Amino acid sequence: MLLYIREITDSNGDPLPDVYVKFSPPLKNNYSLALALYRSLYTLQTPSFENYNRRSLPEKLLLKAGIDEPPCLLSDARCEEINFVISQRSMLISNPESGDCKTIAAFINDCVDSSILKGLKGEIKPTFISRNSDGVAYLNSTEAMSNTFFTLLKNLPSDSSAGDVTKLIEIGEAAIKAIYEFEHRDMPNIRDAIKNLKQRIN
Repeated sequence: MLLYIREITDSNGDPLPDVYVKFSPPLKNNYSLALALYRSLYTLQTPSFENYNRRSLPEKLLLKAGIDEPPCLLSDARCEEINFVISQRSMLISNPESGDCKTIAAFINDCVDSSILKGLKGEIKPTFISRNSDGVAYLNSTEAMSNTFFTLLKNLPSDSSAGDVTKLIEIGEAAIKAIYEFEHRDMPNIRDAIKNLKQRIN
């Protein structure tokens, strides 16, 4: 399987040349690609993951695709060999043959909802595209939002500023909204934590 990845930026946001990512042995199907993308792009938005989160999409695939042999980067390839085109900037994935185009999150969700991957629904939570404070798009999920909130809460210094506490409250409220929207679940544990946080700044 061959991916053409475009609109790539480095850790400083500077543009990088387009690259081709080749999986060898080739991935068997779209479901294998969905898993590789999920494992590479799923992460928490916490300080401990900051360096990884700033890496380019091709770098993440090389590091964490979760397959036996890591893919390799090519500087050139024949157009007819390309299976998918991915834009790092917009997080869109398109199939040149069918013309189908969707977000990477929708691509992953569609594969997880299929009969082939239905056993992974407990492992892979609904994904969607979010943007960080710099406007950079990234793969997010209900699980990531919940885990990010509780990780930041655990490491929140007792002398944190009201601004830092407010930001954490906003992350928790966004997590509650996303989990209800995608999983139709309420999160009383996050609500209780937010209540305690608000008491700190009132």
